[in-house]
Amino acid sequence: MECEVCRMKQDKTPYLFLFPSVIFVFIILLSPGIYGLWQSFYESYKAEYKFVGIKNYEALIKDERFFTNIRLSLTYLLVIPPSIALGYLIAILLTSNLKGIRFFKTIVILPFASASIATAYMFRSIVNPVFGPLTIFNDITGLSINPFSDANLAMIVVILHSIWRSVPFYALFLAAAIESIPSQIFEQSKIDGAGAWSRFKNITLPLTLPHMLIATLMVMTWTLGDMEASYSLFFGGPGRGTEVVAIRLAREAFFYGNIGLGSAIAVFLIIPCMIFLVIYLRLLRRIE
Repeated sequence: MECEVCRMKQDKTPYLFLFPSVIFVFIILLSPGIYGLWQSFYESYKAEYKFVGIKNYEALIKDERFFTNIRLSLTYLLVIPPSIALGYLIAILLTSNLKGIRFFKTIVILPFASASIATAYMFRSIVNPVFGPLTIFNDITGLSINPFSDANLAMIVVILHSIWRSVPFYALFLAAAIESIPSQIFEQSKIDGAGAWSRFKNITLPLTLPHMLIATLMVMTWTLGDMEASYSLFFGGPGRGTEVVAIRLAREAFFYGNIGLGSAIAVFLIIPCMIFLVIYLRLLRRIE
């Protein structure tokens, strides 16, 4: 048996079959990143490329606006804790034997399946102070709530929109994880006298924790790179109150034509994603 394993390790044929896939991944995923890193060392106004070294990075470090963008992006990550909590509760409901659960699954998936821009414009119409439900609320209460003039309120609306879209993803992802747990484990725990809370704490939660970490990493990455919601809702405003890093990147690279500075912002954006990945891998090893 050991000789067979040694022979399989020495066999190079599997690597030859994997080689085309590795090349494909490199071309599709890694080469744009390498090209973006190369562009970050250039100044590129009006399609004229000029090598400037780390000047773009120095400009960002000295730019207070960029640190405001980072702060807003980190604030945007507040969508994750409530999304996990609500998603887990819905996942438990989805895996129950309640009547009408199939119809409920269809309703749950709608926010996630809908286009982000479409749902953002729906939220925009809801909080519009001129027409929409918010106008009626202001008239009844005598308040003057207007997210279009208050940056803090605008950011809250952006976060609520992201929670509304993230919860279905967590719910479906965790529901699949719960359903993958062998039913014999739950049956044995019932025989041993374990209650519902005990089964959740000692069986469901530990066995679904790796899936939760994967989903959280994915949502973190999506959230940091998301500009559709903030831009569709308030165009990064009022002022620059919802201008997250992704919006700043798009404005510098595509609106102002400075591809070099936009690429430098993209490099900065990759750093927290890599940190999250390292943390996730370490947590996953501890769990296993």
